[in-house]
Amino acid sequence: VMLAQAVTFVAGVLLLHTQSTLPSIHWSFLLAALLPVVGWLPSAARPASAFAIGFLWALLHAHWVLSHALPPMLQGEDLVVEGVIASLPEIDEEKARFVFHIDRLTAHGAGHFFRGNIRLSWYRKPPVLVAGERWLLHVRLKQPHGFMNPGGFDYEGWLYQQGIRATGYVRDGPDNRKLAAGDRTFFLQRLRQHIRHLLEERTDTAANAGLLKALVIGDRSGLSSRDWRLFQSTGTSHLIAISGLHIGIVAGLALLVGNLLWRSSPQLCLVFAAPRAAAVVAMAAAIAYAALAGFSLPTQRALVMLALGLGAVLMQR
Repeated sequence: VMLAQAVTFVAGVLLLHTQSTLPSIHWSFLLAALLPVVGWLPSAARPASAFAIGFLWALLHAHWVLSHALPPMLQGEDLVVEGVIASLPEIDEEKARFVFHIDRLTAHGAGHFFRGNIRLSWYRKPPVLVAGERWLLHVRLKQPHGFMNPGGFDYEGWLYQQGIRATGYVRDGPDNRKLAAGDRTFFLQRLRQHIRHLLEERTDTAANAGLLKALVIGDRSGLSSRDWRLFQSTGTSHLIAISGLHIGIVAGLALLVGNLLWRSSPQLCLVFAAPRAAAVVAMAAAIAYAALAGFSLPTQRALVMLALGLGAVLMQR
């Protein structure tokens, strides 16, 4: 019964995503009526109730995300935003691109309630940008949109998945200024940027630096179109995106080394069994590497499965 409920719940979520238009939010009110009584339903009726809960939960979540979208009246207007650089800036010869978390937005001297992440481009030799810095910027924004060609990249869907509410660019002007040097909330992003800087300094060519940055911290902005054509023609594109393969290699090496080192001390083995200690070391190493890669979705999936396997070792199951 539990498996049937899980499958039907996922089926309900998927059904919502196949709709050409989003149903009214008023349907989600049924969720509040259904949840209190689902435990009292007969076993045969529970899969159907799980299907309805999955559909209604996805509907409520979709309306919640869309409610934070950029108001249409602010599109194309000159706006002043204050916030924090919330991602590793992607820098090339022409521009810098980064995620900016807005805390305050002003249009024509009047404040507007709009909070959340936007994706900005800064053209014409932008200043040095560091994750966690607080800036005051003059920008123009628009709601996310993209092409939906079959087989092509769904840019709008990707922005939706990343929680990005709008895209735009920074307007040139003397009023753009840095307000504070750093925010501890974005310590991980600052660490990734520091590692990127070290890799760029200590590699002989830009191509080598781009490859190392992709493999170490998941930053693929240094890879050129020529590099991607080479990876595609050789069938090695999947090796560049940090995923289960990379997490598994790091965890496996940490498991081997941790096991060998722990076994070298009889006193430690009396306190904690070597295989269990090695499992803790392997999980810690995998989490650290996934953090450096920015906790992308493939690394999160790999961590979940690794936690299941290593958890069985820890519980001696």
